[in-house]
Amino acid sequence: MLLNLVKAKSEEGKAQQFSVDFPLDADLVKDRGYDILSPVSVKGSFHYQNEELFLTATAKVTLLCVCDSCAEQFEKVFTFPVKEKFVEDYNVKDDEDYVINHMTIDIEKPVIDNFFQTLPTKIKCKKDCKGLCSICGKNKNFYSCNCEEIENEQQQLENPFVKLKK
Repeated sequence: MLLNLVKAKSEEGKAQQFSVDFPLDADLVKDRGYDILSPVSVKGSFHYQNEELFLTATAKVTLLCVCDSCAEQFEKVFTFPVKEKFVEDYNVKDDEDYVINHMTIDIEKPVIDNFFQTLPTKIKCKKDCKGLCSICGKNKNFYSCNCEEIENEQQQLENPFVKLKK
């Protein structure tokens, strides 16, 4: 998604507001078990000063996720900050720099980079998700079972040191 810099360069130092939506490639998150349900919505501002452009924005996208505790699918809106610096193409110092191409910048790569930095390694459908029973496999959020109690009783019966308690 390209942003035009004509006005920003002519009014150096003055913030320019923007709001854009663009689709994310579904393959970016497929291997992590997510499905993309909405385009990325980015709102923020940028200003050009001393041959550099500073971008400050907030982005959000809705994903279909699978809970790492209970394996249930759920929708989650991810909101994340994007704060990056772009440099003129003749001032590029390394491969990490985002580049100003004449009178435009492409914000897609920095938005995607910031998105991946904010994705959690583990995700739960809710903070107090109880997960699955390790014995019978039932979802403890919806069903109760006494598998753990039975297992504890069996372990106590099999423990040779139980006789010492008596």
